[in-house]
Amino acid sequence: MMMEQLGIKKMQGSIVEMLKDEILSGNIPCQTEMTQNELASSLGVSRMPVREALIILEYQGLIERLPNNHVRVAEFSADYFKRLFCLCGKLELEEMARQQAMEQSEVPPPEMSLPGEMEFHRELYRKSEHSYIRKTLQTITEIYIAFALKCRDYEPEQGRRLLGQVMEVMGNGAHERAEKDSGATASGSAEVKQQAAALLNQYFDTLTEAIMRERAR
Repeated sequence: MMMEQLGIKKMQGSIVEMLKDEILSGNIPCQTEMTQNELASSLGVSRMPVREALIILEYQGLIERLPNNHVRVAEFSADYFKRLFCLCGKLELEEMARQQAMEQSEVPPPEMSLPGEMEFHRELYRKSEHSYIRKTLQTITEIYIAFALKCRDYEPEQGRRLLGQVMEVMGNGAHERAEKDSGATASGSAEVKQQAAALLNQYFDTLTEAIMRERAR
């Protein structure tokens, strides 16, 4: 039945996007094993596009490759998403601090509509100087954050409020650094990072909760 349903949903988007949404939403349960032939048959396509889609999904961490052309859906849990977003928050915070230091001015918050919320994360990874960090943040943003923002129980107003507070705290920190008060600046900078980190953690907790509620439907 699951494979038949995939064939119907394939028309709504690319194979990669369709499988990604089905996996993240829990419609294809964790640890489900599939073969290229089964997927190709259910989707009504040749094995080539399925093979290419599975390569991308494996890179994105959504499936694991097994012997004999089998693949298995990765294990997802609240702890998995919390750890993933914790990593994202740490990298984003460092990127914000670095980019503000380079610009030596307050970074104005983006328009926090739903596209603007995605743009907040995209701007950070696009401006990263390190390719590995850029790719890591891009994957988390475009796969996991994007999915969380589409979840039916996600509250965008709360997310926008928390991101706005992060930008406000970081902006205040930029002004403090501009004053160049040696001793006070060092302690103040640490306090600013702690406050921003706490707000980012709250923000990513809301994403985790939205994803887990969506998967439980």
